[in-house]
Amino acid sequence: MCDTNEITSTSYSSRARDTGIHLAAADTATDRWTEYENEKRRALEKYATEKQKRRLFAPKKKGKKVDVTQSTVQDPAAWENVKVQPQTAWRVDRMKNMTYTQFWQLVKERRVDKVKYTSDKRSVMVTTNEKAPGGVRTEKVGLPYDPDLFDHMVEHGVHIEAEPLNQFDKVIMSFIRLFFPIWFAYLMIMVAFRIGVKKKRDRIFGGAKLDLISKGDKQLTFKDIEGIDQVKAEIRELVEFLKNPKRFIDLGARSPAGVLLVGAPGTGKTLLAKAIAGEAGVPFFSAAGTEFMEVFVGVGASRVRDMFQKARKAAPCILFIDEFDGIGQQRSSTSMGSDESVQTINQLLTEMDGFEDNSGVIVMAATNRPAALDTALTRPGRFDRIIHLPLPNLQGRIGILKVHARNKKIEEGLDYHKVARATAGFTGAELMNLMNTSAVVAVRRGAKIITEADVFQALENIHREKMGRGSTASQYDEDIVPPVLRKTIAVYEAGRVLLGYITPGYDEISQVSVCPGGVPTGYTYFIPQEEHLESRVVTRGYMEARMVVGIAGRCAERLVLGEGNMTTAGGADLDNVNNIAREMVYRCGFSKRLGPVALMDTEEVFIGRGRTRAVANIGSELAAIALTDIEELVEGAEAKAYYGLAVNYKPLQALVERLLVKETMSGKEVAETLEAAGVVRFPDPYVEGFAWAGNGGLVYPGMPSEDEVAAEMGRWPTSPASSNGNSNGAPNGAVPDYMRNPLNPYRVRVDLPDLLCEELRKL
Repeated sequence: MCDTNEITSTSYSSRARDTGIHLAAADTATDRWTEYENEKRRALEKYATEKQKRRLFAPKKKGKKVDVTQSTVQDPAAWENVKVQPQTAWRVDRMKNMTYTQFWQLVKERRVDKVKYTSDKRSVMVTTNEKAPGGVRTEKVGLPYDPDLFDHMVEHGVHIEAEPLNQFDKVIMSFIRLFFPIWFAYLMIMVAFRIGVKKKRDRIFGGAKLDLISKGDKQLTFKDIEGIDQVKAEIRELVEFLKNPKRFIDLGARSPAGVLLVGAPGTGKTLLAKAIAGEAGVPFFSAAGTEFMEVFVGVGASRVRDMFQKARKAAPCILFIDEFDGIGQQRSSTSMGSDESVQTINQLLTEMDGFEDNSGVIVMAATNRPAALDTALTRPGRFDRIIHLPLPNLQGRIGILKVHARNKKIEEGLDYHKVARATAGFTGAELMNLMNTSAVVAVRRGAKIITEADVFQALENIHREKMGRGSTASQYDEDIVPPVLRKTIAVYEAGRVLLGYITPGYDEISQVSVCPGGVPTGYTYFIPQEEHLESRVVTRGYMEARMVVGIAGRCAERLVLGEGNMTTAGGADLDNVNNIAREMVYRCGFSKRLGPVALMDTEEVFIGRGRTRAVANIGSELAAIALTDIEELVEGAEAKAYYGLAVNYKPLQALVERLLVKETMSGKEVAETLEAAGVVRFPDPYVEGFAWAGNGGLVYPGMPSEDEVAAEMGRWPTSPASSNGNSNGAPNGAVPDYMRNPLNPYRVRVDLPDLLCEELRKL
């Protein structure tokens, strides 16, 4: 170890070299320092303790000489040659980057050329020289708090760069630091206040819950809807007014205050309202009529006010209320002023045509029960337009099918006209369900595209569900229906098909099925006539024909299988037949005894609903007369059905046998089978002249007298079976039972000789 003189001399010489200053009196100063150190050593030897002497004057081991030309900072390239990396939780590759300690040491060793501060003064870009480990490189080093760093770099000749200071940055940062906490605190207070007020208002006063579709959202247009050709003119007028209101205002025309969309469920009322908003490019607010009714009085009126207030702020816009009868139902004379429904509709009337200006706000509403609305709503100034949406016609159904087939893989060449023809009477929602069910059917059979067979299979499943005669989920791999039950179902469906085919002016037969897929059920689908669907006006003959066809299945069971083998399959059809008869007598005035008197309640339940409405409050005598007319209509339909089945007994047998072999037949196949068997048609669709006699016989138009019947019976030969005494239990030489009253259809059974059927056909 060097003594104190050597160390001091060395340090002093180093400082002289660092500063570049050569001292002239260096030797004199060294002698004086040596003399001072010697005196200090003699004093310590005289007065120091033994322990202090050993510590101060004991010889120490000499360390290794340090090569000042080599840096103490490790070369980053050395890490690439290390085969075994150290086990550490830190990333080893990041250890090659320069640390702050390494940066300080490199500055001390004068191996750093330039340092540039970043804009935030939290790090520096260090550029080393060629003497540094790794050569010339530039790396980013994070800076801790160190007030001595700047002096350290200046002392060792580092070139320091810094971006020019912008005085506005300090001002802006000071403003942000001062303003941001105040603004954030204010925002939190307002949010908390609004949340509390909204909850309180919703709980006490009731804020309107509106769904908004703004301009920027993806909206529907007229390209996305079809089947509205009948109302396109009025709809496009609304769109033109929303797009260019000045054109109408210049001529003195004001905007329609309200538009009421009326139609059966599934005809696309809500879809049409969205398409109008999307075509015009205006916001679309929607709400349900049931959202305005609460147990607290005044909530509904408050929500109506809030709803119109929001709509006025977003004008021009469309305000749509679905299921409008829930809010606009007719006010009764017994309603009090404090009634919640009365206050709600009064507020609605005031908002639509009151002191507030609703320019640019078009109120649209949809309902299935227009007769249930209050008359004050449909006056001019409130709901100016009432648009009826009928069921789509043939071309409309084709367009709707193509719209719902856009996102599906449909086989090329699908006959949309054929599918639309088979779906007469379907609404837009039902057609959408048809295409979706077709896709499900195709997936079940493992196909990659939807074929025409899949569409008609889905149509058959929908028909079964609609008629309540089976579920599409009950499919069996093999036929497990007993033969007796299968024949019963075949007889029932064959009777309905036969009467529908021979009745003039009735609907076209589309398909008939018996136990499809092993399901113990059957159905017959008739395609409704387009003129009946569009006008919703039918003739008396068509109503009577529906009664005859409806009761034909029940009559076929009784005729072919016997009264003891009748089933409950005809319950729903019989109920429908009775409803038609009640509609004819009570509402349409088709009664012989009562005449043109309407006894049906005027309240309409739903548009397009097949069920009849309630009967008005009438006396017992009048009800008894009406019941007699209803019974005559139903019995006449039953008699005509028996007559048609008896006259066409061979075609009925042929159709039953065909259905037992082939479970599904198209309308064309039914026509071929019946025509080949010599079917006889009815001359007209009416039930006038058909009835039951007192002795149980059948009365029909053009019926022969008893003498003519007796003479006709005399010409009939006796069957070989009757001469042997085993024909229907008749003794030898006696007239068989079926010949005693051949006009009674109860006697017509499967064991009749062909001759009797031929004679009945002549009658």
